[in-house]
Amino acid sequence: MKISRKIAALITLFMVLVVGIGAVFYAARIARGQALSWVHPSRSQPNETPDQAGLENWEDVTFESTDGLKIAAWFIPAQTDMKDGATVILVHGLSANRGEMLNRGAILSRHGYHTLLIDTRAHGNSDGTATTLGALEVNDVRGALAYLATRSEVNTEKIGILGHSSGGAAAIVSAAQLPELRVVISESAYSSVVDMAVPVVTALTGRPPFPSTGVVLWFMDQETVAPVSTVNPAADVTKLASRPILIIHGEKDELLDVSHSQRIFDAATEPKDRYLVAEAEHVNIVEADPAEYERRVVAFLDEYLAG
Repeated sequence: MKISRKIAALITLFMVLVVGIGAVFYAARIARGQALSWVHPSRSQPNETPDQAGLENWEDVTFESTDGLKIAAWFIPAQTDMKDGATVILVHGLSANRGEMLNRGAILSRHGYHTLLIDTRAHGNSDGTATTLGALEVNDVRGALAYLATRSEVNTEKIGILGHSSGGAAAIVSAAQLPELRVVISESAYSSVVDMAVPVVTALTGRPPFPSTGVVLWFMDQETVAPVSTVNPAADVTKLASRPILIIHGEKDELLDVSHSQRIFDAATEPKDRYLVAEAEHVNIVEADPAEYERRVVAFLDEYLAG
């Protein structure tokens, strides 16, 4: 039986539509999978505790974020004469935990600073199932400030924040909303979620965002019910006004190019400083040059927080 040209054309059109719809659903499935791998990080636990790092009188504590999540933390008191109760909140990066910041906590404690190392939401021993890359982590920092206000040894007029990677972004976003944070140290942070989407999704999944970065970001926003795609430390840093910021970045950062820190630095107002670690990649900011890191960070805090 001979099929007419009209019927043959309709069959062809139908097949094209079926293939096209299938491709759309396949692309959406991949994009959603990439989004899920980003906002639902795998949990990890610290490799060592503060006492194993030679720190004394530390406490394993919990408090609530301002949206009701239990946040786990270590409070480590100054190991030498305290600097008028000056205290620093330490915030780790994606898929990490408070243990990532223990080397920083040890440095600061040895120099007279109290420290509070937190597991942000959906990390370590804290509640939550999704990270928002800074959008809601500000509520964890709010909870940390409320907790520190209950401790008599803490001077609430002298609280700073230091964060690494997504924690560095969260530090800036939080300080933009919380004037109680007197100084900011941001390490290896992205200038915005949009700017870092391609390299980070590629690193997490082994392939570039598909079918487009925008679709992946849209799925992230739907999954977290928070404006993850609008997180923009380079814009928020302008809201610090006269509060000091130290921006640190590894010149060999393989995940987030050093240009991210340049954009943040350019947008920041004085007083500001930028410390580029020549041999550092994304995760070894301290280890690449520990003596210089200690000198630069402590000098900054001594001048602007303890002084």
